[in-house]
Amino acid sequence: GIDAATPTSGSGNSVVDALEADGPGSVATDIERKVIAIAATGGDITNFGGENYSTILAGYQSSNQIGDPDLLNDDIFGVIAIDASGRPELRGMAQDGLDYMLANQELDGGFSYTTVSCPWCGSDSNDTAAAIIAMYAAEHMNLQNSNLAAGKSSAVVYLLSTQQADGGFAYDSFSFSDDNSTAWGLMALNVIGEPVRAQALLARNYLLLHQNADGSFSGYFGKDTVTTAHAVTALLGSTWLLRPAPLALAASNTNPASQLPAGGSQNKTAATTAVASSNNTPAVLASSQEITNGVASSTSQTAPFRNSAGQNAAQPTINPASQPKKTSYSIYAAALLVFAALAWFVVESRKGTEGSK
Repeated sequence: GIDAATPTSGSGNSVVDALEADGPGSVATDIERKVIAIAATGGDITNFGGENYSTILAGYQSSNQIGDPDLLNDDIFGVIAIDASGRPELRGMAQDGLDYMLANQELDGGFSYTTVSCPWCGSDSNDTAAAIIAMYAAEHMNLQNSNLAAGKSSAVVYLLSTQQADGGFAYDSFSFSDDNSTAWGLMALNVIGEPVRAQALLARNYLLLHQNADGSFSGYFGKDTVTTAHAVTALLGSTWLLRPAPLALAASNTNPASQLPAGGSQNKTAATTAVASSNNTPAVLASSQEITNGVASSTSQTAPFRNSAGQNAAQPTINPASQPKKTSYSIYAAALLVFAALAWFVVESRKGTEGSK
């Protein structure tokens, strides 16, 4: 709810000033996240900081895909960025990105950041969550692909398989829950709506319980602003596209921070989450939702499922609520690595002994 052009630093520079000074970047994903950010501030991507980002982004369309053919995340975020931009001249590029995404969807329904096959290059929750948002963005732009509906359904099933018993999302099936993966996962659940309401509340609770005392959220290397920004976006019931509309902004003109309960274990009071107007209510956040110590009740009413245009729609036929949660196997992988290291040490030690004889 804060104007991005409002100076907030000691030098008087604003977020918009920083975006203008940052420059285009050198790879497709640099341009895409820049376009998303410019659109979020209400800026014109065709004339921002002296740059035409529509033309720059269009230059990354190559061989019926976006950016590097070995990467899939630049196609995923390309579709999201083009939808955020609202530029009709980029629609064909978005269609290429969608087609390339779906052609490289993994057999388990998930998405990887890359199209390259390797032992560590399989599906992950983060890219799958982003791909789900991209597929909803594609629907919003009326893009067509015969595999879109099935691809979206199987991606949802994979994403939910990475949600852990604590409500958080793990990066993949072999990891533990973390704040960043949970924020990305919750953003995807925000666009899916009512069919995954229960899972969304669990993810929301996980984030609130893991919020640090200073209000931040932690990435893989401790507190960081990127994870915190993603968590705030997810907790407001929205995505990078600001669809669904952020709950507090749609509900009131007051400071959005006042609409959110304090996080972490220090939160001992009940908070009431404001409800947006009937056309903008995020489907996954409950009205009059009681949150004590980060635990939300499940007795509240929610908005009906909405399609990518924000209109009332029938619920999808998929009902992944009954999908089992996978157990994290990180500890087993770590033990295997330790065992392998010990075995290597024994073998090398024996080689040295043999050589000294």
